[in-house]
Amino acid sequence: MKKTIINISETANRGKSIMISSLGRRLVQLGATTNDEVDKKDYRATFIYKGIKIGIQSNGDIESIVQKALEYFLSQQCQIIVIPTKRHGATVNVVSTFAQINSFRIITGSPYQMSGSEREIVRIKEYAAEHCELMVSDIISERI
Repeated sequence: MKKTIINISETANRGKSIMISSLGRRLVQLGATTNDEVDKKDYRATFIYKGIKIGIQSNGDIESIVQKALEYFLSQQCQIIVIPTKRHGATVNVVSTFAQINSFRIITGSPYQMSGSEREIVRIKEYAAEHCELMVSDIISERI
């Protein structure tokens, strides 16, 4: 399996945290284990899912927070990392440099966008989390 960073990239306040935090809760529903609290919107957690260690940071599209999260996940020997960044600039550069130094590939995605009620917006972010979980499973099974 290739070590992979899933970089959820978007401008501020576009739903990165909702999508990523939903992903962690979905993994738990599907049998992942974690000792971390994932019932809130913002968290950093490590999971064991299908025998693979995964690190998820749902908040912090700020350079110093991204750097600390990546270093933490590396120290925890995570093989898949999911983390938010802005579309360009310092946070993207931190992820790129980290990936190059530590032999991770990067897959970049964005949360789905829509206008509508809060309930509809949360649901569309959950769809994105479901699709991200499929990607995680395909990474683990080496389909991608």
